[in-house]
Amino acid sequence: MPRDPRPIQNVLKHSGKVAELLTRAAEQEALLQRVRAVSDKQSAQAILAALTSGSRLILYAASPAWASRLRFQSRTLLARLAQRKEAFTKVTVRVASAALNQRQLRYKRAPLSRENSQIITSTAESLKDRDLRAALLRLARHHGH
Repeated sequence: MPRDPRPIQNVLKHSGKVAELLTRAAEQEALLQRVRAVSDKQSAQAILAALTSGSRLILYAASPAWASRLRFQSRTLLARLAQRKEAFTKVTVRVASAALNQRQLRYKRAPLSRENSQIITSTAESLKDRDLRAALLRLARHHGH
């Protein structure tokens, strides 16, 4: 009598190197979730991956700007992680590859409020520089989108 087919996940879990890779991936995902849990909401979205190297925490940020911000926040992040018994002594922040950024991060831009749109419009109308005035007027049209 033939055996029932086994799910591929069960087969992979029990095959040496693949099982080791799956375990490491699960550990990295758990670490990422712990790091995101102690970060503010925006920063948490910008942290795309978290790895360890000894006592060093390595974070991959969505962009160079986010990498800078995360470096600035690294002491606070270390302190918050220490409160949760995470024993890291240093944070290294790197910029993630474009492929990782596109796959994992989708920002929603905050809409421009009507009030801010009116302020930008009035500022633009008072400017003599035609190019800057035109750029600000284009920006002001983005309220509510």
